[in-house]
Amino acid sequence: MAFSFGSFDATAVDTNGGGGDFEPIPNGNYQAVITASELRSNKAGNGTLMALTWELVGPTHVGRLIWDYLNVEHHGSATAQEIGQRDLAKIMLACGKPQANDPAMLHNIPVLVSVKVRPARGDYSASNEISDYKPAAGQPAQSAPPAQQFTSPAARQPAAAPSGGAPWK
Repeated sequence: MAFSFGSFDATAVDTNGGGGDFEPIPNGNYQAVITASELRSNKAGNGTLMALTWELVGPTHVGRLIWDYLNVEHHGSATAQEIGQRDLAKIMLACGKPQANDPAMLHNIPVLVSVKVRPARGDYSASNEISDYKPAAGQPAQSAPPAQQFTSPAARQPAAAPSGGAPWK
């Protein structure tokens, strides 16, 4: 039988409870897994956002969800993009998947997340945010490759040509 909006009686439904506990959890370190991920345009339309749903798996508050948003591409703010890509790199390394080519490859892998309470502001209630990501106990730690120094093409000095020949020979 299909749902029919016309025959739905809202007064016949108990609307008390069942809404979940949305009080922020205390600051601390928790094991969590990514259960959902989505790449989408940011609100301003000038970049790409990675939306992650984390589920806590221990040691306390098991089953609680925390939503995390990473600016993986941002044409309006190089700083926002740098922070988003740094956090994504930390997540990939904490998951032991430094070469993951699909966000789904990061799902269901325990990660130690540092959770902080974001104070209420304006119309928004206090909420949680994730401030750091590390390998969970028992996860192999991956390290990032050493940063390469970028040299602009104008600053590069051509190699001296061997006597009597072109440098590319």
